[in-house]
Amino acid sequence: MRLSTLEKYKTKVSFWTRLGKTTLLAICYIFQVVFITELTTTEGVKVTCLTNGSVNLSNAGICNSFKVDTIRSNYVQIHSAQLKLIVEKGDKVYLPCQVLNQGESKVVWRRHGDDITSRDNNNTTIVTMNLHKRIQILADFTLRIFPVTEEDNGFYECVVTTYPPVTIIHHIQVLEPPSLSIEPTIGSITVVEGDTVRLGCHPKGNPIPRVTWRKRMNLLPTHRSMAGGPFLTIYGLSPMDTGHYGCKAQNGIGRPAFGIFYIRVLYVPEVKIPNRIVHGGVNYRAELICIVHSDPLYDVQWIFKEKLLPNSKRIYMKTNNGDNEILHFTKVYEEDFGLYMCTANNSLGFGIGYVELSGVPSSPVVTEWETSSCDRNNDSKGQTKERTKRRMCPRSRRQRTRNTTCTLHVTLHWALECYGSLIDYRLMFRRVRRNQNPSVNFRNNEDRVISWTEISIPADPNPIFLSIHTKSFVIHGLRSYRNYEGGLTARNKYGVSQISSIFQFSTTPKTSNKLHDIDDLFPIIRPDDSGGLEDNGDGSDEIYNQVGDSKASSSTTTTCTFTKYLTTLHLKLIFTIIHFFK
Repeated sequence: MRLSTLEKYKTKVSFWTRLGKTTLLAICYIFQVVFITELTTTEGVKVTCLTNGSVNLSNAGICNSFKVDTIRSNYVQIHSAQLKLIVEKGDKVYLPCQVLNQGESKVVWRRHGDDITSRDNNNTTIVTMNLHKRIQILADFTLRIFPVTEEDNGFYECVVTTYPPVTIIHHIQVLEPPSLSIEPTIGSITVVEGDTVRLGCHPKGNPIPRVTWRKRMNLLPTHRSMAGGPFLTIYGLSPMDTGHYGCKAQNGIGRPAFGIFYIRVLYVPEVKIPNRIVHGGVNYRAELICIVHSDPLYDVQWIFKEKLLPNSKRIYMKTNNGDNEILHFTKVYEEDFGLYMCTANNSLGFGIGYVELSGVPSSPVVTEWETSSCDRNNDSKGQTKERTKRRMCPRSRRQRTRNTTCTLHVTLHWALECYGSLIDYRLMFRRVRRNQNPSVNFRNNEDRVISWTEISIPADPNPIFLSIHTKSFVIHGLRSYRNYEGGLTARNKYGVSQISSIFQFSTTPKTSNKLHDIDDLFPIIRPDDSGGLEDNGDGSDEIYNQVGDSKASSSTTTTCTFTKYLTTLHLKLIFTIIHFFK
């Protein structure tokens, strides 16, 4: 019954539609109202019935006051495919929206739900956003965007204003090269030693850039720093942390972006002493050096015997290479020997270093040793024992003990620095047994008394102006194919030098070993172009010269090298000596 009733209404709708009517009064039964929302005539015309805000139902079951909107049988369609575009900044983009059977409807483009431009069937375009003519709608309703910026990211919707509306949605992803904003913005940070600092590099770009950190010309202090994405935190800053730091943001689009910071760490002066003992002599020049590192700037003072040293013609302070603070003696007196204190002060505190000006010799340094061939004349008893061993020992053991009966002598060569004459040397040596570790020093007195052999060696008389002493000494009666270790001291009227570093030698016949080059240990100062004389402005002349004197015997050889500055009175003495030897 329901279907026949609907057919009747379809016929009436078709009649009124042909007459060009747009309003139709529909008479329905109460139970039919729910179903009469959309009717189609036999001619294929689609009719949509909408209430105008209220539905009045009479006793006869009449449903009136309906608004009828008729649309042609050819539906509105968009013949374009949805696009998902990935473009770069500055590109040109076309978003298609080909509309069929537009009729009286408008075409509207929306971005993020807001209208940006629209056009009706009369090609009237309305721009609703200020886009600086970057976005245009073409004749076929295609949306053109040029140039693309980072603001164009998102969804774009083409809407045909029918009921219901016909839409198509496109998506644009704009690839953006990385960029950075740094924190703090000034890029320069001043902190105090021990503080904590936090650096920030906030990246921008699409896709999101990856941030890495590094320190210029060095590695990050990994045990005291934490680099997490856009932030770098450094704990317990030290002077070594002063420098430039950089962050790098990259996402594979364009060139990476960089951020630069400079951290300045303020700290108390650090005083370092390169030579804690400076060997000098009376009437010689001397220099005491302390190296100071500080930020901010510092002031240096030298203290001797609890008194502040003022500048004078004989003793004055100077700075070399920015950090080397030098106390210079044009002429050393005997009362100048002692311990000096170098103090550096800045606004944060002070640092102290100690250096000694000493008249005792420096520690001797063994430069070379050499062994002789076997001394058969002094080993007749050993040869007799060897023959007895050969009869008693098998061949294999005889081969191992063949070289144990030879005696030979070893010649040691050493050098040291001493201004003036030496009194004597003391040589200590001992055999190193198998599976015995060599000694590191001579501080173990018990070991020294039991197992060390000590020899006192008189020093040769030297002219008073000689500073570099070299000497040789022969040790006789050592068994061959043994390993030895030893040490040396030197003594003058001011005291005994420190014990030398331990040296080792072996007694393999006809071998030698050069341990040090004397020119490297004690560089020789060559004369200048002015013939050796240099006026330093304090009333005295300087000379750089070298004089040698050697004496040789069966056991000792002494060579002395002159490497000091002399006054004008000493020049006559030098020229007289040179003329005498000629």
